[in-house]
Amino acid sequence: MNSIYKIYMLSLFLFTMQLSAQTQSDFILDSDQVTVFEKSKTLTSKLIKTGNTFNWEQTIEGTPYTISYAINQITGQWDANTSQGSLTYTLHKAGFTAVSFNLTGAENEALEATLSIQEGNQPPLVYTFNITNITYP
Repeated sequence: MNSIYKIYMLSLFLFTMQLSAQTQSDFILDSDQVTVFEKSKTLTSKLIKTGNTFNWEQTIEGTPYTISYAINQITGQWDANTSQGSLTYTLHKAGFTAVSFNLTGAENEALEATLSIQEGNQPPLVYTFNITNITYP
């Protein structure tokens, strides 16, 4: 009976580690357009999650810009094999009241990605990205 318990606990541990690895997956999202305040604009971007850092790389008139955020918390589940699930990242950047990033993927649907940035008491700016590709480095 004791060995069955040990096997069960080991299996539970391995399953938990697999879920954690899928949630913690690094990724690169490519986007060709961003919408804010219901206005769309062509903007070549990469949204890159590496370790505990989230970067928004943009190219404006041929010049690259990168905005980096520290990841404070990740909630949700993500399956890197199918690019399906829902994740919410609570981010931090000095000078901002609240920053979050949401990624959602469902079978036979396009990936949805939004970045919400709030400064002071102002309403948050919500950037919605047109995701063209996802890769897992």
